[in-house]
Amino acid sequence: ELKCAACHGGGSNLISPGRDLKAKSLEANGYATEEALSTLVAVGKGQMPSYGPKSPPFARLTEEQISDVSAYVLSQAAAGWPSGR
Repeated sequence: ELKCAACHGGGSNLISPGRDLKAKSLEANGYATEEALSTLVAVGKGQMPSYGPKSPPFARLTEEQISDVSAYVLSQAAAGWPSGR
């Protein structure tokens, strides 16, 4: 949450509003699977930094953490981001 919520709180995207984490946007942008989303989190894209093994140590997430983040995002997106977090 600490790394993601600043830009993606409640499934939004404060930097690029058209690329939020809502189910419709994930589908439209090709990130509606855990594999695709995990790759995005690991390598980053555009203004989104990477959090995979090539990231600086302070920003790095393990493969398990990246998988957990991806699963969380997909579950929240499927539920319409009910937690608002």
